[in-house]
Amino acid sequence: MPRLITSDTAFTQRPAFMVRTTTAQNFAQSTKITWNVIDFDVHSDFNNSSDRFVVPVRGLYFFHFSTALDTNEVRVQEFGFRKNGGDTGITTAISLNNWHSSNEHPGVSMSGSLPLAKDDYIEVFMLGHSDFNTSNLNGIRGSTASFGGWLVAPHHTGN
Repeated sequence: MPRLITSDTAFTQRPAFMVRTTTAQNFAQSTKITWNVIDFDVHSDFNNSSDRFVVPVRGLYFFHFSTALDTNEVRVQEFGFRKNGGDTGITTAISLNNWHSSNEHPGVSMSGSLPLAKDDYIEVFMLGHSDFNTSNLNGIRGSTASFGGWLVAPHHTGN
């Protein structure tokens, strides 16, 4: 069982970040979302050239993602967090079967906690959808896509 280390510098200098995009993005299946604004990055752990958070210390991290979607002919949209390029099991999907207006922009979000090792990295991907035609991740009407996270608790695995 992990043990909380409250005297560790990782706990007193907790890594945290928030990034967002203010521009529309077109996707093919399994496309990484890119971020053009860093709202804050406490210890510069978000790599904006590769659009990923790089874990500075081992521990339990919490991540969240949210966006508004264009509805141009998309029926099911799925997003997920990827750890070191692989599946984390944290995904979200939205069915847009009843959305027909280009003036409607439904929101979608996901969040979850992951135990991570130093130098692991986390990215957000548009994983795929059915009836693929065009899909835009967007910041329409003042809303923007955002991705953030922080260290919940550093831990020791007993090794």
